[in-house]
Amino acid sequence: MWAEYAGEGPGSAPQAVSVASLLWDVARLSMHERGRLEGLQELDVALLQEWVANFTEVVRYAQQAFPQTKLWLTHTTLPPHHDVATGLMTKPYLGRLYFIHQLNAAAAAAARRLGLQLVDYAAIGQRFATGQQHLTDLIHPNAMVGVEVFNVVLNLVLQKQQQQQEGQQQQQQLGGG
Repeated sequence: MWAEYAGEGPGSAPQAVSVASLLWDVARLSMHERGRLEGLQELDVALLQEWVANFTEVVRYAQQAFPQTKLWLTHTTLPPHHDVATGLMTKPYLGRLYFIHQLNAAAAAAARRLGLQLVDYAAIGQRFATGQQHLTDLIHPNAMVGVEVFNVVLNLVLQKQQQQQEGQQQQQQLGGG
């Protein structure tokens, strides 16, 4: 599918690929495996280990699909709108705020283990979090958060390109001298 969009040949591979799902995994569990989250104050270790295993499998699949990509990213998720006192999400199928913190920690650990660059949406969104102003609705980040995140990603891509150019220059110097 990517080849249909980007073509083939030099320069057609994506510069960066981001793999993430966090918030939607909680929604999936709530909607399709209701019993796993009912009454929980926190996600259990087995569920988190299962999430990390599934995430790892998806990353490996994506890496096989795009072997020329040099920059691999994932991200944490912004907390959806929630009741500050109880930690319950306004959208009940998203569970509790603590679930998001647990999955964000699991994503950060998985990113380190898999060598992915982590873009911390949750930390970026905290700048706008007063009164939960970082959301356009009950779930999605507003444009200011999007601009901040996009700026971080573009800078990561630029840094990776600069590192590659420096590496190529060093190789040329070693090979030519």
